[in-house]
Amino acid sequence: MAASGLMTIFLITFAIFALMALGLGLGLLFGRARISGSCGGLNRIPGLEGSCSGACAGKACPRKQK
Repeated sequence: MAASGLMTIFLITFAIFALMALGLGLGLLFGRARISGSCGGLNRIPGLEGSCSGACAGKACPRKQK
């Protein structure tokens, strides 16, 4: 592959990452809901025991209460 082909791939990749960063910034500016955890994550899967001393320890997941 010639150097010009590699530069084309680099520019396309850079443009994709720039568009993703722009999308994240616009989402932040327009006040979209923040990304939040699931209050348990992998600890809720049977057979995968883990430490329950995280942020949601002892609390019921708000999504499950609805």
